[in-house]
Amino acid sequence: MPVQAYRFPFAWSHIKHPGIDRETVLALEAKLHEIQLSWAETQYLAGQNVRGSDQGCGVDCIRFTASCLDEPSGSKHSDEIPRLPQDIGMHKPESARAIMRQLIRMFGLKSVDDGRAEPFDIIMVGQAGAGPGHAQIVGAKPNTIWEAVRPKVCQGGWIYYNTTEVCGVYRKEDKREWVESLLG
Repeated sequence: MPVQAYRFPFAWSHIKHPGIDRETVLALEAKLHEIQLSWAETQYLAGQNVRGSDQGCGVDCIRFTASCLDEPSGSKHSDEIPRLPQDIGMHKPESARAIMRQLIRMFGLKSVDDGRAEPFDIIMVGQAGAGPGHAQIVGAKPNTIWEAVRPKVCQGGWIYYNTTEVCGVYRKEDKREWVESLLG
């Protein structure tokens, strides 16, 4: 079967939060984009969580995603994630789901199915029929995702492939702590 690209089955959207005005949303999204940019060029290294382009720096997809969420939350939950084989979603799907549940619990994320994805929402994808195996984070710029893949952390387009499936979209619903932390 030839590999085909598809647009995600949901729309990119600016952050929508009661009590946060548009000007504040745009300022917050700019800060979130700076966080994502700070990881650009960090090489992919399984089980690692060190930002930068120097030798020895590297990060994998789950730690990159968690580290991005750590910054506006002021936490270090990314250090709590156990090291697991890269292809765990294929060989031990229940272990991959357990890591996903841990990420959801640590950051207070909620599964969303409202037809949209906001900056810093987490998209879990996996090989078709195998369960979650890869974490992506929605970009702060329209129709982008960020992910840690070989050879390095990069910004990508709003697509996934027919060899994968979307396993879920997860959102930090209350973003007031992010506003306070990043915008003072």
